[in-house]
Formats: sequence, C-alpha cells, structure tokens
Amino acid sequence: MSVEVDRLQKVRIQTEGTFGTAPANWNSSYAVRVRGKAMLARQLEMLPDETIQVYPDARPDSIPGLKRCTLELPAYLDSHGTPLTGSQAWSTYWLAVILQHVMGGLDVRTNMGSTAAAGWTTSSGDVASGTNMRQGGCIGVTPTASSGLFQMRRITTLATNTITTNIALSHAPAENDVVYGAATAYMADNPTATLQAILEGKEGSDQFQAFGLASSGMSLNIGRGKLREVTFNFRGCSWLATTGETFAEPTFGGGGRGVVKDSELQVVGYAAATARSLQHVAEIQIQPTIEYEEDESTAGIEGVVGYRRIPVRPLVKGMFLPNFEDLAWETGRSAKTPYQLWFQMGNAAGESVAIDVPKIQIVDVQPAPKGRKRGQRVSFESDIDRATTWTATPTEEERSGLRIHLG
Repeated sequence: MSVEVDRLQKVRIQTEGTFGTAPANWNSSYAVRVRGKAMLARQLEMLPDETIQVYPDARPDSIPGLKRCTLELPAYLDSHGTPLTGSQAWSTYWLAVILQHVMGGLDVRTNMGSTAAAGWTTSSGDVASGTNMRQGGCIGVTPTASSGLFQMRRITTLATNTITTNIALSHAPAENDVVYGAATAYMADNPTATLQAILEGKEGSDQFQAFGLASSGMSLNIGRGKLREVTFNFRGCSWLATTGETFAEPTFGGGGRGVVKDSELQVVGYAAATARSLQHVAEIQIQPTIEYEEDESTAGIEGVVGYRRIPVRPLVKGMFLPNFEDLAWETGRSAKTPYQLWFQMGNAAGESVAIDVPKIQIVDVQPAPKGRKRGQRVSFESDIDRATTWTATPTEEERSGLRIHLG
C-alpha cells in the first residue's frame, strides 16, 4: 500500500443490462476521456434507532438504509475521429454512448455517407444514395469551390436521394464531392436505458462501481479559444466498492482535442434552406436542461425501478454577444420572430461537432461591452423543430429541440 496520487484514475461506462445491478463483467464498457477528475459521491442513508434508553448517553447503532450516488464526468466535446463516407462503418464511441443516455436518442448507421450528383444548388441536390440518411440527421461536405471549407448541415427534407439542408452552403457541391455522414444525438421523450460506471485508482483497492445512472444535467463550455468541453452529471440508485476488476490501458478513440476557433455560428431564419448569415460573436452560451426523476417503488433496487424524463421548459437557454450594428435583434424580439441557431466547431470530417438548436425565440437584448467595442447580449430560449419535414407520425429525431451532431 502506498500513498495514492489523487488524479490517477481510469473511468469506464457501459449500458446496463439489468437496472441497478452489478454486471457479470465489463466487457462492453468504454474508457472515458475524463477532463481532470471524475467525482463519484457515495451516500448510504443511516437511519437512527430510537429505541428508548436507560442511560442518558447510550446510543443504539444506526441502521443502513437506501444507497444513492452522484457522478460528475468532466470531458471533452470531441468528434469520433473517422470521416463517415459511404463505405465507412460506424465504430461506437464513448461520447456518443453518453450523449445517447443523456438525450435519449442516437442516430448512427453503417455507410452513412455518399457522393453528390450533378446539379446541386447551395441548399439542395441529389446524392448517390440516401438510404442511410434521415430527416433531422446531418451531412458534411467540402464543396470543391470552397477552398477546403468543411460544412455540416441538418437534413430538413429527404426524398429518396434528394436532400434539402437547413442552411445554405457557401458553394454548391460539385458532382462526386464526398457527402459525409454524421452521428446525431437527439432528444427522446421517454428514454429508459441507464448507465453504469466503474472508477479505478492507482491502488487495486481503490475501485468503485455505480449503477442505475441517469442524467441530472449536461453543461457545455464552448468559449472562444478554449477546448470544447462538456460536463455530465448523473444520479444513481446504488454503488459498490470492489477490488476484482482489471482493465488494460484505456484507448479512447475519437478525434483530437478541438479548440473553439474556425467555427461557424449561424443565427438565421427558421425556414429550411435559409441563406447563410455568419455571426461574429465574442461569447456564446448554450445550456440544456435535461432532468430525470426516480420512479420510486418498494420493490425496486434501493427503492427505485427506473427513471422518467421530466420536461423542463425551455429545453435550452443561451446567449450570444455580437457587435451592436442596428436594432435587428430588438425587432426580432418584439415581433416574436423565430430563428434557428447552428454552431459548428471544427473544420474537418471526423473532427467537427455541430450544436443544433432548430428553433429559438429572442427573449432579451441588452447592451454589453465586446472588448472596448459596443456589443449586445442576445438571450434566447428554444422550441421543438417544426421546420424539418415531419413524416405522418413525426419521429423524435425530426422534431427534437436540440441535436448534437458528430461529423
């Protein structure tokens, strides 16, 4: 036994087979690239035994009650690292697994990409095959005429092989330009799958498992010039101290650490195929509120049988800080003008992430300094997506009020 350094740690997660129950093994687990240190807080409620006593200072032993735990996972908002062409298989990636459990839905398939046919405009055209694409999903393309500018766009309409995008590209793709696919995490109404995690320190005895994990929050830190960061918070129904699990050195997969630069922020009209309008902002905040509540039961695991997502309106709040140029944002607020917000970070296939808030309303506009320049702080709240074409019964991906695309 030696004195252990605090930040030497391995963290792995996997989808639970049986709610709140220790797995037979961790063969399906993924190593998490933790930023700093994961924090697992373990609670065991101790119930007082209030049996009457003869002696004034006597104290009966407390009785162990319910277990609970919380897990904070600070991580990096990095993409999967593999350009998804028409012949590229999807390799499951730890961040995509976590996003699926937090948001509820994940759209990934093998061979998600394709190539452009002739005749594209900047906002629509045919691909060789749209079989593995979906409305509400995402494509990425580097038009030949764009001098290497990789651009991601949401698919608002897909008619067999014909695509319409949410925002126009800078240039029309040329025939045979690669149209890359993307993994899309989206909001589901009532997800039921839960996570389990294992945290291991340097010493073999420093090993704890957490079960029945559901999201209690997700925080995005996407400041200009900073690494793309995300912090996940979970609540769990049980935990266990163990010593018997051993793991090889972690391999994380995914792309490189992404810096918030060379980014594309579009805050434009709500309709599909909207013209580009690049926003130059000093600051941007996008904060989802995603909450789950315990489904209590006297027959459950530590008094819980699962979790239910609880609607919190709005799903997303945020702000951006542009220059003050005119009263356009004030006018948009007064007129209740619907906009969409699209924030692409990264400029290469397999390395880029796009945060897609498909419908927002401006709720406040206030003067604010932008360095020594005059700026304005524009605050917004989200709604569900009604611009993406809905099928007869709209899918959760089509109407999601927040999507995170890994392209």
